[in-house]
Amino acid sequence: MKPRTKEQKHVLQLSKQLKPISEAAKRYAYEHCFEDIGLYKKNGWVWCQCCGHSSRLSSSLLGVALGCENGYECPECGKKLKLVYYRPTKTKGNTSRYFTLFQAYKGYQVIRTFNVRRCNYRNSSTMYDCVELWQNWIGETGKETIIGLDYSRSMFHFSWDYNSEMSIKRHNASVSYIAYEDMFDITGNYMYARGSVTKLLKRNGWTMDILKEKEIDIIPLMKSLIRMDDAFVEELVKQRQYGILGFWQHAGGRLKDRTQWQHAVRICERNKYIVEDGSLYMDYLELLRYFNLDTHNAKYVCPVDLKAAHDKLLEKKNKIEAEKEMERKAKEIEKQDKLYKERMKNFAGLSFGDKDIRIEPLHSVREFAEEGKAMHHCVFAMGYYDEERHPDSLILSAKDKKGKRLETIEVNTKSWKVIQSRAVCNGRTAQHDAIVNMVIKYMPLLRKTACTAK
Repeated sequence: MKPRTKEQKHVLQLSKQLKPISEAAKRYAYEHCFEDIGLYKKNGWVWCQCCGHSSRLSSSLLGVALGCENGYECPECGKKLKLVYYRPTKTKGNTSRYFTLFQAYKGYQVIRTFNVRRCNYRNSSTMYDCVELWQNWIGETGKETIIGLDYSRSMFHFSWDYNSEMSIKRHNASVSYIAYEDMFDITGNYMYARGSVTKLLKRNGWTMDILKEKEIDIIPLMKSLIRMDDAFVEELVKQRQYGILGFWQHAGGRLKDRTQWQHAVRICERNKYIVEDGSLYMDYLELLRYFNLDTHNAKYVCPVDLKAAHDKLLEKKNKIEAEKEMERKAKEIEKQDKLYKERMKNFAGLSFGDKDIRIEPLHSVREFAEEGKAMHHCVFAMGYYDEERHPDSLILSAKDKKGKRLETIEVNTKSWKVIQSRAVCNGRTAQHDAIVNMVIKYMPLLRKTACTAK
């Protein structure tokens, strides 16, 4: 895109004055952006991906697969390698990663991103190269201008045009109805922590330690610190509360009410208490409020072991909630029990069968619970006693002459047919056919009893 404003034209001219990436930064990128890997071939040779050297290893394939040989030292470059089994069709010898460094230039904060590549070919040394892809320029007013190389992408491919010149770009998380990742977002890139930042950012609390925090969005934070539009963000940065800062960035940011816990954060600051896990800490504060504990007291707000304190309160809360749920269910079951007994009062005392099998209806919700627990099926859990959920179900229990449960039968009171008959774990007993036939035989009695009830 052609530059249209004075700001864009100025930035484009300044970008041409930037010096190439230093050799020290290149060496750092080559050493830290890639994993130290050795490709293990089935003939026993290890191909070092750091230098391209091949050496012999007297170890079994099983030992390599189990990780027993991890830490194998390459005799050429001295790197300790993680061994990976080499599959010619699947293992890639060429890898690349985005590498980002920070530079202050003529009042602008410049974030430069490079594509660092490591290429390995047979019978040759490892080759590295570094190509600059884009630059994020943030001015003294917090306005961002992006310049970068051209690229092409679709749902199925992506490629940079390395022969193109730097031109004006913009954040592009979506194109028409297709959602893509933002190409100019530096989240997830490997950050070079030895760069420089503007005096304005330093004054407002910026330190390179922030780059170690993976949860923090760097560019939005820089723009916010330059504009000074959020005092809470500046406070968190200066007090090094990066865990809370990362949480707030991803939990609604300015749109979320942060005032309710601002006092707790300031108590942490006064007591030099650094929160590592912002999400866990906010959950902990919610638990303190649940138990009506004083969130203005450093004893509660600054626990020695945050996870242990959080888990202790959470376990206590779960017990209370479980008791409340049991009470609620008990009241609901009591209500359902009265309704069920009223609906089934004409079936009270009904029992039929022969000398080996006796069948009778379940008379209460308690009996449903006992039946479901003993038979390991869902007659109670799925609420077969509830007229709203199962309005046409009549549940019978078949037992042998010793009173042992055999099967649970469901009869439809509209069609007067046996819907299902289940034994333990929804299985079948040897008497299954006899039980079903017996229910069918006594179906007129069941139907007559139901009609009498109406």
